[in-house]
Amino acid sequence: MTAQIVREISASAFTDAIEMLAIIEVLVAGNEKPVIKGVNDAGAGRAAEHVKRALFTRLHLLVARCYGKTRRKDRHARKAFEILKDPNVAKEMQSPTDLKGAQTKWDACCSDDRLTAFIHFRDKYIAHLGEPDPGLGIPTYGEVFALTRATATALEKLAHATGVVMLTLESQVPTHRESAQKFFAPWRGAQVVKPER
Repeated sequence: MTAQIVREISASAFTDAIEMLAIIEVLVAGNEKPVIKGVNDAGAGRAAEHVKRALFTRLHLLVARCYGKTRRKDRHARKAFEILKDPNVAKEMQSPTDLKGAQTKWDACCSDDRLTAFIHFRDKYIAHLGEPDPGLGIPTYGEVFALTRATATALEKLAHATGVVMLTLESQVPTHRESAQKFFAPWRGAQVVKPER
């Protein structure tokens, strides 16, 4: 039964990994100078900032939940990796090589210096409001994106190890990148249309 739980977690985690990388593509495309200028010139800058913050929050929550403390009925990535410490469960995985790769990548993510500030930001600014530790600082977009990509890669390896997904993230991202570019295309060089009064 526990091997099946790992398979179920790995399938949903892979879907989350695609969403994480897709959100990065949308945020990057929306942060291009011509897009920002077009949005601001059209008077839509405030709305665009709300959308950007919503996407950033979603991204942050998707990544942070991978690292949550585990309880009996949890179904997030850390739970799968904890279950896989049992050699009897590990030997039921499809690919020992991918399992080793997943565990190595996961361990690297868990010991990543950026993770503490990332989780602290989630705890004190996003999911809850609290007095922040001034020594931890606020992670930059670049740090969030780097940790997200590393996490997504660990989740991809986990999915390959279980055998439930053999697609690569690399095969999925271009469609999302293209969609993000098309979404923001109207704002590149957008003409400001003043509403009639």
